[in-house]
Amino acid sequence: MSESAHISEDSLLGANLDFLAVPIPTRELIEAARPSELCQVAPGIFAVRHADGWLGLPCDETSIRNACVDAGRKPVVVFGLGSGGVVEQARAFAQAQVVVFEPDPGIARALLASGPSSLGDVDLVCSLHDLTQIWPSVAQGEAGATLVRTPGYREAFPEAHQALERALGELVQRTGMNQNTHRQRARMWVEDVLANAEVLTRSVPFVSLENKYRGVPAFIVGAGPSLGKNGKLLAEARQRGLVIAVNSSARALASYGVEPQVLCCIESIDLSELLASVPFIDRVVRAFSLSGHPRTMRTGNGPLLPVWEAIPEIGTALARLTGAAGLPVAGSVSTLAFSLAHRLGCSPIVLVGQDLAYTGNRAYAPGAAYERSSVEITSAGEIRIHWCDTVKAVRSRGAPPIHETEPLEPVTAWGGDGEVPSGPSFSAVRAWFETAAELLRRVEPEVELVNATEGGSRIRGFDELELGELVARLPRRDLTAERIASDALGVRAPLTPAELERWAADERERAVAVETAARAAERAAEQALRAMATGSPRRVNRSFAKLEEREGALRSAVAAAPMVDAWAFTPVDQALEHQGVEKGDAKASAEAGMRREIAVARAIRQSAGELSQALGDFERSARMTQEPGEGTPCPL
Repeated sequence: MSESAHISEDSLLGANLDFLAVPIPTRELIEAARPSELCQVAPGIFAVRHADGWLGLPCDETSIRNACVDAGRKPVVVFGLGSGGVVEQARAFAQAQVVVFEPDPGIARALLASGPSSLGDVDLVCSLHDLTQIWPSVAQGEAGATLVRTPGYREAFPEAHQALERALGELVQRTGMNQNTHRQRARMWVEDVLANAEVLTRSVPFVSLENKYRGVPAFIVGAGPSLGKNGKLLAEARQRGLVIAVNSSARALASYGVEPQVLCCIESIDLSELLASVPFIDRVVRAFSLSGHPRTMRTGNGPLLPVWEAIPEIGTALARLTGAAGLPVAGSVSTLAFSLAHRLGCSPIVLVGQDLAYTGNRAYAPGAAYERSSVEITSAGEIRIHWCDTVKAVRSRGAPPIHETEPLEPVTAWGGDGEVPSGPSFSAVRAWFETAAELLRRVEPEVELVNATEGGSRIRGFDELELGELVARLPRRDLTAERIASDALGVRAPLTPAELERWAADERERAVAVETAARAAERAAEQALRAMATGSPRRVNRSFAKLEEREGALRSAVAAAPMVDAWAFTPVDQALEHQGVEKGDAKASAEAGMRREIAVARAIRQSAGELSQALGDFERSARMTQEPGEGTPCPL
């Protein structure tokens, strides 16, 4: 092949990789791979030669269509790119995103260098790691997936197929858990924000210190079992940087004689009793979430610099109140602490006690409040967790039931020597850290990331160093909790009650707009149902057009008021469960669908009304706390 042909193939490959927005690790695998042989086996029919057979020969289109239709809004994962035919069929029939997992990068290189891509907007990955990273954006909250297999791949790559099936099961389970958490707790988050927001009249958000501590080391301390190995070294680390503990590691650090500068907590359950017993609770900076339990928020007398999660249910409204964005989080307070350190400009960001594994068949570090919890690995590949009485007592205060078993997922150990037992409850957090590392490597390569846990699982993208070695090379800084609190107050003043009142009034107007739009959609759906009963095509078409218009207005109103969406999660689910699904002829199914539309609109209307009332109460409370001359006039 001539040099010009090579250039042409490289150009095609690069253009197709750019068009498909292939993740960088997968792109690097494809670019480094030796291309497979793509052959025309019959007029207009291509396949990939593999060993003694072919990959990607034509298959029954009906089976692909049925699988994609049955998938509904759930993503479709195609095992094997082959010659691209099965992927194109899946794109044609799928209602949701199509993802291609190609176990052989050489096959992807051969196809993508053969001509302009016709794969459209599919996602292409060549590693399960990349699949894990992109899954949240692919799944869009849907707890499910459909696997379609390109002919020949299951037989040619049996181990990769088995690993993909296992990974998909874990991803689907994780998505389901995240979705359930959001739906179960979303209203509680909003209620707690309304109960906690008044603290912003006496304190300022921690994120006000954005980039204030650029280049200052930050140590994110979890309560993993390995913390006992090096936890005492954090007393010295405190002199050289910023030690950020999470609520579960606080008691352990106290038992090692370590006092962090910052303590993070985002729990919705009441942890006031546990935190009140922490020796340094009256001195440490409390980075407590505004969506946390109100009694937890008011525990301790040290400086309070509130934080909140960058989730739409609360983040959008709080950004309107404070002018600052929330912190990215993945269901673990350690991820919020990492995001806080990054927002402050810290480097290196060091993970300590972040095992993300049941190291030594333990769940927590020695000295932690929950240290008596233990783990049992069964011969059937199951993890059984024996929670201690303290965990059970805390969780009994209104928290969802805690899991006692999960599948065993061995992962590479810290340092790369062997494996440690882990499970799905840790997978999402590990994947989040790895995604953050990959993103920072590309956009902020100057930020150093270190895993100094000295046990537990490996976290890709983080350098692995012993904590003592790292601390020894860092200069002394002596950053105190008092200095952090003073710096925050030097950046901005707390909010005034008048500002809280105006915010509540604005959010209430948004809720009222949703209530009005939902009432209009509910009436339009009722009119459409009556029109369907008449059998008049003209009336049906006119009523459906009006309903579509009203539904569009409702979607816009809800998009502007995500707190309403959170408040309505459970009522909408209950309305759908109560209505059920009508099976029968097309007319009966259509009428049942319209009754569901009515029930959902009614649930949203009622939820918006409840939230507007709660916001009105908050607004009046803020008005009553204003000094004469502030905000609205004080009556004589």
